[in-house]
Amino acid sequence: MSDATERWKERYEMVVGLEVHVHLKTATKIFCRCSTDFGAAPNVNTCPICLALPGALPVLNEKAVELASRAALALGCTLNKVSVFARKNYFYPDLPKGYQISQFDQPLASNGKLVIDLGGVHSAVDQFVALNRLGLTNGQSYPLDFFGAERHRTQSNFRIQTNIQLQPVQPPSVTSAFD
Repeated sequence: MSDATERWKERYEMVVGLEVHVHLKTATKIFCRCSTDFGAAPNVNTCPICLALPGALPVLNEKAVELASRAALALGCTLNKVSVFARKNYFYPDLPKGYQISQFDQPLASNGKLVIDLGGVHSAVDQFVALNRLGLTNGQSYPLDFFGAERHRTQSNFRIQTNIQLQPVQPPSVTSAFD
């Protein structure tokens, strides 16, 4: 390793926390009745709610809450009596409507853990990944890139924009590549 790398390792400690997105297997999206059918053509299975058109009001998918609650209990989380969805406003190419509806301050569940059985490979005991919150959110669209002889262009695929995502969030605790 270079001298600069060695000096960096002496001065700083790596500490990482992860947020993972898990798609829940539901027939419809999180805030509308549009299908979540995988493999559909781009920009089908959309509606005024998916596109955030004025006056379109989201309605929470009951099956999403049920599946997320079951996952939370399986991970040893505490189901919160009150959970709140908030609107995060930001621009990003995969979020052309300008906001995302998600849970942060008051998520569906909190304080759980994922048990990882290493089978004695690195350790005689199981490893635990702490989870400080587990919330629901809508997914983002994704860009479709087209390359042609005349030019390159990008379009958004809104089909998956409001698919259901479960977000288990780990507090900053990863300090090595092994972790």
